[in-house]
Amino acid sequence: MLKTYQLYQTFDGSKIRRDAMFYGKDSKFYNLKEAEYAFSSKHRADNYKFVGEMHCKSVNEAYEKSNMGEGPKGAYSMSVGDILVNKKTGRTYIVARIGFDELYKWAYGKEAA
Repeated sequence: MLKTYQLYQTFDGSKIRRDAMFYGKDSKFYNLKEAEYAFSSKHRADNYKFVGEMHCKSVNEAYEKSNMGEGPKGAYSMSVGDILVNKKTGRTYIVARIGFDELYKWAYGKEAA
């Protein structure tokens, strides 16, 4: 079954662009609370822009499609720090150095991409 994911990406001039794209131990984004803060409704417009929707079976498929040139028009290929939101459930994922980390996991319990 296909799921609809909303893709958000950082933009030039975003205060978090460097930290989001270098999501590692030397980045404040390694702490998921910082990533959750940056993507919160209060701060989202300062850090991320909505670039479109993707219809895929999983976040991994969305990543693959994006990096094969099949992402939303105007989006760059998905990379570390980008965000996918499952439109139906609201579950939110950030592209990590390997795979995805779930943001706001505390609100949902077990992971389910």
